[in-house]
Amino acid sequence: MKSAFVLKLPDGRGLVDMLAEAAGDVRGWVQASGVVEEVELRVAGEGADHRRTLRGRFALVSLSGPTGGPYTVQLAWAARGGFELAAGELVSARTAGVRGLLIPAQILGEEPDFEDAAPPALEAAKASSAPASSWAAQAAAVASAHAEPEDEEPETPDRGDLVHHFAFGWCEVIMVNGERLKLRDLKGPGRIREIIIDVLDVAGPSEKDGKRAFKLTRRQ
Repeated sequence: MKSAFVLKLPDGRGLVDMLAEAAGDVRGWVQASGVVEEVELRVAGEGADHRRTLRGRFALVSLSGPTGGPYTVQLAWAARGGFELAAGELVSARTAGVRGLLIPAQILGEEPDFEDAAPPALEAAKASSAPASSWAAQAAAVASAHAEPEDEEPETPDRGDLVHHFAFGWCEVIMVNGERLKLRDLKGPGRIREIIIDVLDVAGPSEKDGKRAFKLTRRQ
């Protein structure tokens, strides 16, 4: 019986390409975690999918998907007063300390179509000796979790985001203080305004000029 393999992923490389290179011709299921930088995600939206670029350094809480992708990821990073989270389909990222695990299809109970020898970029995971049924149950649980995502609190505008206010038009968020936002008009002299977000309906985010964008309408 084939065992699972630990994927060697050097730092400073493209994560998606590295996963494909490390897995070679082996077919199965990939899981990974660690730290990544300069991430681009694809998230489903009404009418069309949206891409979001995240600049900086992030904790890769989880990555999972079949060899060759697509890979679903969950990210976390430190923010004012706690942490922020993001999730979606991974388009690109740079490795900064990532370890992965490849579970071959044979262990998952599928008919294999690959060579007995592990790819040269794989390292046998000696510490793992779980029976096939255990691996299959784990992979099924991961797939089920992503098929039915948990409810998340709606996102709200943060500093640097764009908002389309029902009365003011397009503005940039320059300060967030609890339920109060300070906005700067994007047209004209750039007038500064202050609003209370809790009395408005917030839709989004979408994307505009490479930034997150929200629509603010009067609450009925």
